[in-house]
Amino acid sequence: DDGRLVLTPFLKEDSSVKSKVFDSVELGDFNQALRCLVGAYVMGYDHIDIKSREHISHDVRKAVRTFTDTVIGPEIVDDSLHRLSITDLSDFRKLTFDTSVRRMHLIINAMMESLEIAILKNDLKIAEEVMDRDRELNRLNWLVARQYNKLMKDPMMTETLETTKERGLNLMLISRIQERIGDHIDRIAYNLIELEKPLSKKRAADLMRALKLSHEAYEMSMKSLFNRNMALANNAMDHVNAAVSACDDLTESLAVERGGDTLKFAYMIESTLRIARYSKDISESVINILVDMN
Repeated sequence: DDGRLVLTPFLKEDSSVKSKVFDSVELGDFNQALRCLVGAYVMGYDHIDIKSREHISHDVRKAVRTFTDTVIGPEIVDDSLHRLSITDLSDFRKLTFDTSVRRMHLIINAMMESLEIAILKNDLKIAEEVMDRDRELNRLNWLVARQYNKLMKDPMMTETLETTKERGLNLMLISRIQERIGDHIDRIAYNLIELEKPLSKKRAADLMRALKLSHEAYEMSMKSLFNRNMALANNAMDHVNAAVSACDDLTESLAVERGGDTLKFAYMIESTLRIARYSKDISESVINILVDMN
């Protein structure tokens, strides 16, 4: 728009493919190997080779299969005694930043709605289902982090991912915040399952009120992103105050109580509070995006 011309070098079709080679012995045990594989994925490597002079250990093979089951895109394309090869088969043209962030939004809404039913009906099976959905948020968050790292290293990715570097940064932050919100929904469901006695009707109703306020703040913040509405982002930040106040009231009601269930309920209140405050963080990132657009 300002008349500048940006020149980028000619890139051959396969020149942007990044490869990483690991020695099987250096990968160590299952946990260390899995961390290294996720790290390579997040940093934007498209092809991963694991080699060994002898046979590849059981721990490393298990880590590879767990890795490909956990993240989006990579698949095992070569499996032999001395070598394992993993290649990313995903298409970024179909998995843009916006697609991933919107998908996370839908999952969180479904988790929140199911959690509310689980609390009201003390349905522990539904609570378990809520916890299962959290894994999908982790997968999408890693994908967005991977996309951002590729965006930073390859200027041509701005067109493929349909975003700018600045907007990509804020969407990555929103993705990370959504993953944290999912963790706290998971934590509430976990503590609901761990209670020795079901919540009383009053306590369930009080928690539901605080949860709904936090959920509303989150929903407003995400709608402000999708609708590019700065006024709604500011309203969402104000709405967080109501959720914080409701959580504070619940915390004060526990001041004279003791016992294991009291502690678990306190954890549930704390996670509800975190969801509200994370929603405020999303609104701040949305405002950053909209200010930059204008």
